[in-house]
Amino acid sequence: SVIYLDPSSTLLGTTRLIKAVPSLVPAGGGYTTIFWGVENADSCAVAGPGIAESSFSGSRVVPISSNSTFTVTCVSPNGTFTDKATVNVAPAWQER
Repeated sequence: SVIYLDPSSTLLGTTRLIKAVPSLVPAGGGYTTIFWGVENADSCAVAGPGIAESSFSGSRVVPISSNSTFTVTCVSPNGTFTDKATVNVAPAWQER
């Protein structure tokens, strides 16, 4: 099976393959860190705005200016596994 190994250790024991921290950035934009980690796979690819990686585990800080989805796709002897993490931008408050 594909087992998640989160470099930050906060998702150890869960089945998530990818995580974004934080998952909400301020209205003007900001940065998030994408964590991913998989073992027992043949290949893995992480894709999303500002990131394109082919590695089993790692983390990458990416700028966020609009709602974004990051995906990790892993091929293993048991099939293809995919997971995604979404980062949203907080709505801007407008005065009337």
